[in-house]
Amino acid sequence: MPGDFKLLFILLYLLRLLLALAPGYVHPDEFFQSPEISAGHVLDVRNWVPWEYDATYPCRSILFPMASCCLSHIGELIVMAAVDYAIYRICRLNTQDPWRPMLVVASSYAVAVYHTRSFSNTIESILIGFVLWSFFDLVRHGLGKRAAPSYPLVRRTALLGSLMMVGLFARITMVFFCIPIVLAFCYVVDQRSGRRAAGSW
Repeated sequence: MPGDFKLLFILLYLLRLLLALAPGYVHPDEFFQSPEISAGHVLDVRNWVPWEYDATYPCRSILFPMASCCLSHIGELIVMAAVDYAIYRICRLNTQDPWRPMLVVASSYAVAVYHTRSFSNTIESILIGFVLWSFFDLVRHGLGKRAAPSYPLVRRTALLGSLMMVGLFARITMVFFCIPIVLAFCYVVDQRSGRRAAGSW
């Protein structure tokens, strides 16, 4: 059965590749969220900048549109493989078979169509994948278990916070995905520190 899942995953990934190579665009934001913003800076041409990127009151970083313009659709497809890898690592951390979850994501219309294009959602998805991976890695490596956190634990916590912060600059909706993770983080720390305190009596 896992072999069938792997084969199906590979076929779906090839479908993603074909969709990435397809001409045309699927939504105007494909241009308005990336090339349109970068064109003014790179090519020194007159362009229309959406309100989120307006230099007067910016609420999104221009870094991600600039970076995505350097990638072709194939490059974005390769970058998008990071989400698959994050799912794989999360499942391994939880001693679960990764192929079913990876297959669910690979068969998603949103992943197959939109995540092979230069949308800010693609960057957000990648960052959410890495935030979740980072969180489960923290839990696995003793989050809240020790009275004095070790350096690797502090480093992992800093990585989790940094990924969330970068995600907020990439896309403001990232905050809604981070809230449950922050609550889970607080819950794990509270539960484990409570047990530690009870054990010290």
